[in-house]
Amino acid sequence: MFGRRKRKDEPQAEPVSAPNIVHPQFGVDRKLPQIVVQQSEFEAGGADLVYGVVRYVNLMMEDGKYRPSNMPAHAMQAYHSDL
Repeated sequence: MFGRRKRKDEPQAEPVSAPNIVHPQFGVDRKLPQIVVQQSEFEAGGADLVYGVVRYVNLMMEDGKYRPSNMPAHAMQAYHSDL
């Protein structure tokens, strides 16, 4: 609705996708199989467990170079609940 009309003879730009991150064990666009937290955080539960999951997600996305789509769904839910 907004913007310049495209003529039929104009070449269309091809979509550019983000580069895939290939991990030797998990491949491309695969979910990580488990969430890893410290035993003490797991046993304490509650806020300590959420903090452990947030640390795990931060570590995997920053140092591990994984995208949010590669993270387990429960890890991302706990990560966003801490905001």
